[in-house]
Amino acid sequence: MDGIKENRKPRVLILADMDAVLQEDGAYVIRCPSKQIWDGYGSFIRGVLMLVYKLKIDRIEVILTDGKSGPEQWKELMRDNGISEECLSGSDYLLKYLHGLDPARWFEERSALENVRDTVTLLQQHPLLPKNITVTGYILMKGTMQQLSGKEQRG
Repeated sequence: MDGIKENRKPRVLILADMDAVLQEDGAYVIRCPSKQIWDGYGSFIRGVLMLVYKLKIDRIEVILTDGKSGPEQWKELMRDNGISEECLSGSDYLLKYLHGLDPARWFEERSALENVRDTVTLLQQHPLLPKNITVTGYILMKGTMQQLSGKEQRG
């Protein structure tokens, strides 16, 4: 059977911030409630990479809903739920010095456009993601899906 190409449908990995109801054959959906991937070597990316290799994924689509990410006034909500100022200060310290993240950025609310763009860029530039994987971002806006970028391949 040399020379006969496998005839299979493309396999798609969809990262979405909502419970996706897409029924496309060959599509695998991962729910990403944080709306942005921060850590290129965290457990979420590790899971994505494992699926890409194990399921022979051809493309990744990042789909986020329109609007700001995260609840408004996170720290105020935390205070209202009994989190002390000492604990909040400690979390700022840990975010900055242990994880290398700017606490203000970690707590800030960003637009869906910024989140999709940053997540797509992180994936497109990730050294462990195969170069032939197409990464595309979309924003789901009031019942329609707006494509953020073209379907250009990495490379």
